[in-house]
Amino acid sequence: MVNHRNYRLPNLIIGVLLLLLGAVSIVEAHGGGEPRLVNEPLDDYTISVWINPSPLTVGEVHLTVGLAFDESVVLNREIQVLVTPLAGGETIVSRATHENATNRFFYESDTEISQTGRYQFEIKVEGVDATASFVDDVQNAPSTSNQLTMFLAIGAVLIVAQLVRRILKRTRGNGQ
Repeated sequence: MVNHRNYRLPNLIIGVLLLLLGAVSIVEAHGGGEPRLVNEPLDDYTISVWINPSPLTVGEVHLTVGLAFDESVVLNREIQVLVTPLAGGETIVSRATHENATNRFFYESDTEISQTGRYQFEIKVEGVDATASFVDDVQNAPSTSNQLTMFLAIGAVLIVAQLVRRILKRTRGNGQ
């Protein structure tokens, strides 16, 4: 008869590792990121901007914008994000809104960048004459096989550990 208690811990470990691997891509998708502007003055306001992924890669770029007036959060403003390639090319325009924000006190924007190079990110706030901006480099996307390779390596280690445990259990059982 098979004792299922011996399989609970390895199966639990496998399950937790699979959940962690799946969570990596979810966490990378939205929110936070690397700060590019922190409490920068913008007329009477202050603005903070975080960008994800970091370093920037070709594909979806996520911006989170925080806007404040006199240290209080400012909500429901029209915020426009302009992404301009410095080597020349068409400016990408998007809106930063609360709609898909993980925290409704922030504005979020997703922009698709299709080429590598140096880009200027400019944030315009409705009713404010000044703009906030920063320049960043966009690189080629890293190989997506890294996550798959890690998943396969962890799986292989767990399978080998299970086999070693079974062999040790058999040899101990036969020797007694």
